[in-house]
Amino acid sequence: MPDQTESGTVLDLLWAAMDALMDAAERSPVDGEIERRLEIAIRQCALAITPAKEAALLAEFEATRNT
Repeated sequence: MPDQTESGTVLDLLWAAMDALMDAAERSPVDGEIERRLEIAIRQCALAITPAKEAALLAEFEATRNT
């Protein structure tokens, strides 16, 4: 199981990726191929955030339980 710092870093990177994808989507042409691909990437990133957050919370719980 990853330590809390690693989980936090992964989660931070995923949120940064989500922000970048959302910014790109705002600047992309409407109804274009890029917009469709960005929508897919945003959904995939969002799906990855949930387990990363769960892993971070579990790591935090384990750390506090072991102290």
